Amino acid sequence: MTLAPPLAVGFSVAGGTPIDMSDWIEVALDEFVEQRSRGIIVATEPVESDGRSFELARMIKSLILSELAAMHDLPPDEAIGRSFAAANGMLYDEGHPGSSGGFDRKVLVGATVVLIDGHRCTIGHVPPGQVMLIEDGLAYAVPDLLSWLPDYSGDNGTVPEPLGYTSWTAPILAETELSDGDAVMICTLTLAQAWAGELAETGLRVADLAGYHGRSPDHALDVFRGLLISQGIEDGSALVLAFPPRPGSFGVVTLGDVGWKLRERRKRAWAQVRRLMPSRIRPLISAGPRAAPRAMTLEEFDDDSEASSEQSPAEQQERRSRWKGSGSRFRRERDMTETWNPPNQTREYGMARTHGVQLHRGVSSDRVDSRLRNELPRLPFGGAVVGVAFLLVVALISFGVWSLLPRFEDPAIDVTATLSQVDEYIVAAEDTSDPEGIRQLLDLAQDTLDAAQEDGALEDSVAPRQAAITSARDGLDNVIRLVGLTRVGSLPEELQGADTRAKFAQGGLFLVNGSLFQLRPEEREIVRVLSEDEAVGDAEVGNLFGMALDVTGFYVTDGIHVFKLQPEGSWNAIRLADINDLGAWSPGSVGAFGGSLYILEQEFRNIYRFDTETEDGVAQPNDWVLAPVRPDLVNAIDMTIDGNIYVLLEDGEVLTYLQGDLEDRQDAPFTESGEPQSILVGAGTQLLYVAMRDGEDGWIVVFDPGSENAWQLRLPGGFSTEESGVSAPFAGLQDVAIDEASGTVYLVNEDAVWTAQYSLPAEAQATGTPTPEPGVDGG
Repeated sequence: MTLAPPLAVGFSVAGGTPIDMSDWIEVALDEFVEQRSRGIIVATEPVESDGRSFELARMIKSLILSELAAMHDLPPDEAIGRSFAAANGMLYDEGHPGSSGGFDRKVLVGATVVLIDGHRCTIGHVPPGQVMLIEDGLAYAVPDLLSWLPDYSGDNGTVPEPLGYTSWTAPILAETELSDGDAVMICTLTLAQAWAGELAETGLRVADLAGYHGRSPDHALDVFRGLLISQGIEDGSALVLAFPPRPGSFGVVTLGDVGWKLRERRKRAWAQVRRLMPSRIRPLISAGPRAAPRAMTLEEFDDDSEASSEQSPAEQQERRSRWKGSGSRFRRERDMTETWNPPNQTREYGMARTHGVQLHRGVSSDRVDSRLRNELPRLPFGGAVVGVAFLLVVALISFGVWSLLPRFEDPAIDVTATLSQVDEYIVAAEDTSDPEGIRQLLDLAQDTLDAAQEDGALEDSVAPRQAAITSARDGLDNVIRLVGLTRVGSLPEELQGADTRAKFAQGGLFLVNGSLFQLRPEEREIVRVLSEDEAVGDAEVGNLFGMALDVTGFYVTDGIHVFKLQPEGSWNAIRLADINDLGAWSPGSVGAFGGSLYILEQEFRNIYRFDTETEDGVAQPNDWVLAPVRPDLVNAIDMTIDGNIYVLLEDGEVLTYLQGDLEDRQDAPFTESGEPQSILVGAGTQLLYVAMRDGEDGWIVVFDPGSENAWQLRLPGGFSTEESGVSAPFAGLQDVAIDEASGTVYLVNEDAVWTAQYSLPAEAQATGTPTPEPGVDGG
């Protein structure tokens, strides 16, 4: 029984400004989700906040990631140990006396690695940084979260040195078993210190964080957001990786799952009992605010460590190392006499094949012992005798059932010949040049592979062949798979359902349906920019339904007024004159060009142009489409403007209008099935993007009207949200938006916003003049 695909949310802030999270952490879970390899998460954090340290931290992150990917066949603990050793060697060489620059060029970097292999999760860590595991009703910290407090009385001798400090490294290694509802929380030093202080001031325990088990990762991320705001932290990063629970199912599929579920229920029973026990941690008293001491240089750091040898053992024990300061730095009080702990023989040489690695070291004092969940006591009742008796009964029953199964099972079918036939079809398709012949061979390969799977072919044999067939079909149908698909967050209730429109501008993604909203992806939040019933000058904002953007400004309309965003951030209301006293204009597709607003009115089979640059504050409607070419507009569902006006019809046909006359009409490719939803034009490329939906599935057609080349943007192969309890990205699709500069697509479905990355081939870059956009910031 596999885990549900995990959901990852996070943020990264530097100097109070959101930045790209990839500078801090790398999340490589595609292979894990497709059950082809391990999932890898690597985060690095430099001790010093300077350009060279950040540059080397990014290099270390890439090195560890590549080493782990290359050592996928090694045990997880050994792979982590070897990758840390390789990274430590590179950093140590940078600061060795033999290299240019000497010790003054020494750079220290903390690293955190999370390896997920099936249900098994292995963590490797050297500070700075923090990892929290939320499992069942329990919480674990790597390292102990309370160790960041100044008055922590734990064993500082178990804290390893950062990478690059010595020629050896001894990371903390921890191992556990993941299940549905578990979560992994990773953050930088500044947030860990603030988190520990928050626990001390409120009297909470680390175990109280277990309440985030089985909840949305957005709720857990709110902990870090709150710390960022309440503590005034300007530099910090956090990531929450959550495995959604399986709603309404025990997940019992095979006989082996029966034992799995028994173990899970036993662990949860023990967790509930443990939560009722009194805390084993003495009450913590917050040390209160302190003045941050001056950060010591590496020369002072080394000189101070030599002086520590002259202290008496009693003085050295009383004066222990502390972690202080912000901005992702290690700092010590000026009266410090200790430096990093010198290695003993065990720590220096470690165990065979894992130089300097310590296996399964304790990670938190907030438990009965220092072991992780898979090593906790198993039964909360009855003692060892009852437990042994229970296991014997289960074993006898299982043995009896197992011995009877072969009598009723059909004999296993040898699928070797069937899989060989699949391989022959795939090879023949690769050697064929006729597209129709390739398609027929791939269909035969797919049918034969399905038959082999029904006959009991193993997943390891099916997966690579399925990937080869899918890749060949993608090449035949010009399919480009989206990567990095992420559910950014849920929509406010008034944006859920239908009729929400999206527009990407320099200020981010804007959404309109009643009110105007702005999505801030780095902060994972949607904020209201312009509210219904809000006053703008003498006008009152009505039910907003459309928005547009051109070189002169950003527009949003309710059919009575058009509200234009001014350079200083205020709004200017311009009344839209009506026709024959019909009142407000009906909701329809909206566009803008050259300071004019355009509204598509399907009922009137026309597009009306409003000049917003008027002196009296009233924009008069002008019939823009010539009368002979209006009839098709009764079937129009959307339009977009870029010099020309492109109108999308219900059957997937695209009409091109120039100066009111019909210039061209083309059938958009790949629209034979499904329903067209919306159309937009790329800023500067003149590529058309047509969103299609077919039930809960969907795709985006990228169409060059000049060359008639076309591609399909589709979800990753095998992607599914059935076990996560959220709607599929194209389920109830309302609108899409494109950021061509970064290759990002935004999908607004019935209840959330999804983002993904795409990359078009070179021939897809249509020649066009980039359309400048004004700086739009909702504030």
